[in-house]
Amino acid sequence: MSSLNIITISGRLTRDAELTYTNGGMAIVKMSLAVGDRKKKGEAWTDIAYFFDVKIIGKYGESIAKYLVKGKQINVSGKLVQESWEKDGEKKSKILIEADFIELIGSRDGGQLQQDSSVRTSAQRSGDEFIDDMPF
Repeated sequence: MSSLNIITISGRLTRDAELTYTNGGMAIVKMSLAVGDRKKKGEAWTDIAYFFDVKIIGKYGESIAKYLVKGKQINVSGKLVQESWEKDGEKKSKILIEADFIELIGSRDGGQLQQDSSVRTSAQRSGDEFIDDMPF
């Protein structure tokens, strides 16, 4: 039996991304994403925010980390993972998003996003070559 674990979500970063490295030198970027929603209670609509922890592993995360600042609007594509640990003899776990790709879609000040050659767009995803002479 196969299963499907894919998530795509859009929101704003609640804090600057945190870049750390494992003992083996692998980059890990952790961030928190706020996603807005609206629900109707009685006759009035109320705004609701959901918060998701996100991490991205490897060189891609390392190269984009400096652009992941509080308030930045981003799209995240990846999968849900469950991390488990033990603290003070008590087992704990949480579900977070492990990103395969992050797209910068806005700026925190509402201005235009300035493209930088070190930030990959969706057409330039990890391992893919950008082809600008498509026949269609």
